[in-house]
Amino acid sequence: MLFRSACFVIAAAVIAQTLGAQTTWVVPTQAPSLQAAVNLASPGDVVTTAPGFVDTTANITINKALTLRDCTISIPWIPDGLNSSYGVIVTGISGGDTIRLLRLNIADESLSATRWGARSVGVSIALPTGASGRLSLEAVVVRAGMGRQAGTALSIASTGSTKLYVRNSQ
Repeated sequence: MLFRSACFVIAAAVIAQTLGAQTTWVVPTQAPSLQAAVNLASPGDVVTTAPGFVDTTANITINKALTLRDCTISIPWIPDGLNSSYGVIVTGISGGDTIRLLRLNIADESLSATRWGARSVGVSIALPTGASGRLSLEAVVVRAGMGRQAGTALSIASTGSTKLYVRNSQ
């Protein structure tokens, strides 16, 4: 009877841990790019990169509650210079959930901000009217590459009724 009770307690603990488990997705180990990892992630998961890895795909779109942590993103040069480039684009959040951007370094390697009039943006926030929750940017740094002036560090088109927190960012 004691053995059966112990097995039940262990099984219940494993099920509870699995149901509420948070997965950490490491790029490029578990996904080839930050966008691929974001697409694979479930709400509440963490997406990060291996030390020294730089994601050069940019335009990383987040539309669910997760944490993007300790990542370096390079906004690439676009040869036609006609389109805007983004480091991270936040397009959705719901139900009081939280999206955290924590310790991100976004390097603007594009020429679009100064050469053709298209713009580069480190973080773009464009949430629908019904969006609600928290969006937290902590230690997010956007810098120009190769000595040029960067485009826009943070662009806020709309936040719905989401609370926006920005700390130690530049």
